[in-house]
Amino acid sequence: MKNLDGAADNVTEEIRKLDEAGERCVEASVKAFQEVASAVDRRRDDVIATVRRIRDDKKRVLREQLDIIESERRRVRSDCDGLQASYSTVFTSIIHRVSKNCANLFCALCLLTINRFQ
Repeated sequence: MKNLDGAADNVTEEIRKLDEAGERCVEASVKAFQEVASAVDRRRDDVIATVRRIRDDKKRVLREQLDIIESERRRVRSDCDGLQASYSTVFTSIIHRVSKNCANLFCALCLLTINRFQ
């Protein structure tokens, strides 16, 4: 009986050691996964920061391009407005001369017609 009691005590001790070793293993696993999760979180934060930085850089470049386009648009509009005013003056002058020439031509035709009948 004494041998059976000793064997039972040995088995009980082994169960206790197994439980302790199992708990240490679980704690080590939890710690390892926490470290992995922390590393993944840091990497995620780095990637997000990089994506936002690249987006902001590209947005800045695109806004600069928009500013250049708008500046060119204003310059072209100003040039066109100046040309339109200039052409308007030239056009008015041409119309005035054509009207004057038409009036002179009409007068000349009238004089020719009068001279023919005299």
